[in-house]
Amino acid sequence: MEKHIKCPCCLNVLEVTHQDRYQDLSEHVSNPNGLPSLKDGYQCPDTECIANKCDVVWIEDGDYFLGKRPDNITRSELINALEKRYGIADAVDSWNFHYNLGKEAIKKKTRKLNLYWYKFVFSPKEKGWNYEVEERHQPNLWKWRVEIWKRTCDYTYTNVIPFWRMTAFCLRQFKNAYQNWKETESKTSLKAAYCTAHSLEEWGMSPDKRFFSRLAGLIIQVFYPNRVKELNSAIKLK
Repeated sequence: MEKHIKCPCCLNVLEVTHQDRYQDLSEHVSNPNGLPSLKDGYQCPDTECIANKCDVVWIEDGDYFLGKRPDNITRSELINALEKRYGIADAVDSWNFHYNLGKEAIKKKTRKLNLYWYKFVFSPKEKGWNYEVEERHQPNLWKWRVEIWKRTCDYTYTNVIPFWRMTAFCLRQFKNAYQNWKETESKTSLKAAYCTAHSLEEWGMSPDKRFFSRLAGLIIQVFYPNRVKELNSAIKLK
C-alpha cells in the first residue's frame, strides 16, 4: 500500500502538483553541478496552512524547498512554523523525516565527559536495518559508540581513533584481501593479506611497530593459522 507523506505544519496529505528539477541529496553528493532529474513536487492542499501560502515544495524523500513568501511572512516565521511540531521541516512519514528524527534523538542521548586533555563523547548507535523505517534510525540504548578527542596546544581537539577500531579495521582488511586473492589471484591482494598477517608495512615490507597492527597480526596468526601458511607458501613461490 502506498505510504502518503504529510505536511509537517498541518499534517494534511501532500499532493503532487507539478514536476521540476529538484536536486536531492544523492545528486548533490555525486554531481553537485549537474542537471538534477525531474521529480514530483508535493505541496500542501490546505489554503489556510502557512506552507501553502508560502509555496513550500517537498520531494518524495521528504526534502523541502522554500517558495515565494508573501510580504507579511518572514523566512524565520516560515521555518519556525515548519519545525514547530517535530523540530524538523521534512515531510512527515518520508525517509528524510525518520532519518532526521533519529539523528535528533541520538543527539539528545549523547553525553560528553571533558577531562581537560581528553574529551569522551558517548552516543548510542542506530537500531539498524532490521527494524522498520520508523524505528531503524532511532537510538539503540544497548549499543554505544565512543569518540575520543585529544586537546592540542592551541586549545582545539583532534580525534583519536581507539586502537580496537584500528585493529578491527586491519582484520577486515586481511579478510577482504585474502578473499580477493583467492578469487582473482591478485598479487596486490596477496601482498596486502601477507603484510597484515605479519604486521609489515606494504611499502618496503618493514616491520609495522604500531600496537594495533601488531595486535591484529597476532590475532590473525592465532585464529587463521592455515590462511597464514597458505599466504607464506604463495609469497615464497613468487
